[in-house]
Amino acid sequence: KPTTPGLRGTVLVSKRELSKEKPHKSLTKKFKSTGGRNNQGRITSRRMGGGVKRKYRVIDFNRSKHNIPATVKTIEYDPNRSARIALLVYADGEKRYILAPEGLVVGQKVVSGKEATPDVGNAMFLKDIPLGTIIHNIEMKPGKGGAIARSAECLQVDAILVPEKNFASINSDAVKTSAGALSKIKVCRSWNLQESIQFLKESGLKIVACSEKGNKKISDFDFTHPVAVVMGSENLGISKNILKICDTSLRIDLFGTINSLNVSVARAIILYEIQSQRDE
Repeated sequence: KPTTPGLRGTVLVSKRELSKEKPHKSLTKKFKSTGGRNNQGRITSRRMGGGVKRKYRVIDFNRSKHNIPATVKTIEYDPNRSARIALLVYADGEKRYILAPEGLVVGQKVVSGKEATPDVGNAMFLKDIPLGTIIHNIEMKPGKGGAIARSAECLQVDAILVPEKNFASINSDAVKTSAGALSKIKVCRSWNLQESIQFLKESGLKIVACSEKGNKKISDFDFTHPVAVVMGSENLGISKNILKICDTSLRIDLFGTINSLNVSVARAIILYEIQSQRDE
């Protein structure tokens, strides 16, 4: 029963399935606070204390222990992310945290690599994943770990479109899936990205490019209609031919000395803005 107007629309997530144990000590790191001081120990930002003590859970986004089965020991709450995390105990005794997808339960066996099957919690190479399988946490560069689609469950992304060739960061050796928040995302490869984007435009979608040189702020654009967001590569950005197809270009205003963000961070910010507008 709501006791205040602010609690009337509150929706809480059940935590009954979560473990009450403390996080595994060897898989945690301390959050260091600067206290508002620079590298010389001088106060540059006033009224900044140490804050509450926090622990960062080290997540295995790479799933690099191939063909070694692991058992889910616990499902835990992680204050640093929206997804639950699962503690895996591998057959050789090693323990690792992974993002826990919906449907993963304590005691379940999971595995990654060539021998993995398309079951909840397993990690496979993209070329081995059957068409239509729900995937998440896609690794964009070899060894870097999952970077795209981690937060897609709460941001309701429908599909990811990538070029088939001249895009070395997505290939059978680099791209893996690992356990994480369940997301209904289709990864579509296109031989002609320009034609594919033109098709989306003719189908009624608004095509917006996200660039540091955009004409509008992302908050000034109406995202309540169907939209496709174009993100450029880390080094080359968005090509001129694709920019000509886009209906508009948007930017994320930055207030620090660095004038650009990496693609993963920019993508998360603009998708959050889209979801925020649609929830109003």
